[in-house]
Amino acid sequence: MREGEGGLKLSELRDADIASLADGDTAWAAQQEAQLSEFLAFAAQPARADSSRRLHPRSWWRLFGERFVLWHPICLRLFSFPAAAAGGKRAFKRLHQVRTTPRNRLSPQLVDQLTRIAFNNAQLRRPDPVTSI
Repeated sequence: MREGEGGLKLSELRDADIASLADGDTAWAAQQEAQLSEFLAFAAQPARADSSRRLHPRSWWRLFGERFVLWHPICLRLFSFPAAAAGGKRAFKRLHQVRTTPRNRLSPQLVDQLTRIAFNNAQLRRPDPVTSI
């Protein structure tokens, strides 16, 4: 078995994650483990494994995941997160350009509005009237 973070085996990481999700509810943890085993058996079928490789994981869970009642909402949410934080970094860069030392007394609402304008203008590659001042 492959090793994951901290030298733990993947099965140990899985068990720790299930325990964390269950938060002490042993019955729910047992249901999760049973449904995870059912999912692994379902996904390992040769016909399914072949077609599943061509789908994005979120698409797979939307198409086939409803039968896994406990894991379906978790996986849909997990695969909805962006893979990178570049958009957030760009937004914070614009925020720091808007909220400068001379502008430190702006209200939070105004800072939010100006940051949105600056960020959207940068995305549209338009001249930025907010940060060019």
